[in-house]
Amino acid sequence: MGDCVLYSVCQETIGLITLNRPHAANSLSSEMIDHLQRVIEDIKNSPSIRCVILTDREGVDGGGGSHGGRHVKAPPHGRGHGR
Repeated sequence: MGDCVLYSVCQETIGLITLNRPHAANSLSSEMIDHLQRVIEDIKNSPSIRCVILTDREGVDGGGGSHGGRHVKAPPHGRGHGR
C-alpha cells in the first residue's frame, strides 16, 4: 500500500484505516481512492474483521476530494454502500 493510506488490524477483529495526507488536509486524491479501494477489498475478504475504524493522521480533518485542482465534497451521510 502507499503511504497515503495505512491499514492495520487491532485485536484480530478490528480493521484500522488511517488517511495519511496531512499536507493536503487528507483530501481524497485519485491515488488515495485507489489505495482505499484495495484496502476495503482486502477487508471484505477477511472474515475475521468485524469492525472498521476510519481515522486520520495527526488530527487533520478530511478536506473532501482533490482531483486535478478541483475540490470534490464527500456524499451526504446515508448515501454510501454498506457491507
